[in-house]
Amino acid sequence: MGQREFMCSLRQIFRVFIIFLLTIIFTHQILADNRTDFPAQIQFILGELPHNDFAPGISFGYHLNDLIYLGYILQFPFEIGGDNGSINAQAPGFDGLVNSKAKLGKRQALQIKLSPFEFGAFISLGALFIDADKERIDFDKRVRTIGSNSYDAAVKIELERPPAVRSAAGLGFNHVFSNGVSMSAEAFFALGDIPNPRISITSDTPIAASDKEALVRRISEKFTDNIHNRYHLVQIGIGFNF
Repeated sequence: MGQREFMCSLRQIFRVFIIFLLTIIFTHQILADNRTDFPAQIQFILGELPHNDFAPGISFGYHLNDLIYLGYILQFPFEIGGDNGSINAQAPGFDGLVNSKAKLGKRQALQIKLSPFEFGAFISLGALFIDADKERIDFDKRVRTIGSNSYDAAVKIELERPPAVRSAAGLGFNHVFSNGVSMSAEAFFALGDIPNPRISITSDTPIAASDKEALVRRISEKFTDNIHNRYHLVQIGIGFNF
């Protein structure tokens, strides 16, 4: 899971980029970006999530000139359920997954985008405002090794990535057509390390404190190795400028 699925999602977004860019080229729009003719922008966005899901949202802003855009992005809270609901279901190293779900918090970004290119490629700088993400992972009752001992136990694990405000930077592409329609794609990542999660473990069989601590350490290590758990906002958008 984790990095490979994230890269798969990025490849899908990259393919959208390429198709969009080729469309512009073959319709002779490559030198016809209309940022200053239609400086105010509003777009409907789809934010990237694990398992090829997308969370809806909106973005709006204003092109001060050909170089500078000031904007705001809001990605709405979203829930993922079923066998693939959790981003970190593999972190404990257990078999017997029964159910997993994730409640992903609201994501917001304040940005300044610098676009020295006529066709709309930009560098973005600013801040991410991320609400807490919560996951629950349920495993069936079976004999499993936890820490240094074996237990015949059903295990439930709850994870929470804490809320945060982080400075962030990214890359993207935004093109404004001559009729005012605009399209965009962007990857915006927080600076700094992936946070340690808050972890709660319950089971129908008592687990020794030392073994539970060992499981918490394993989950934390896997969590911070999973690029999906970095604070970020990756999105594609379509809208209108005026």
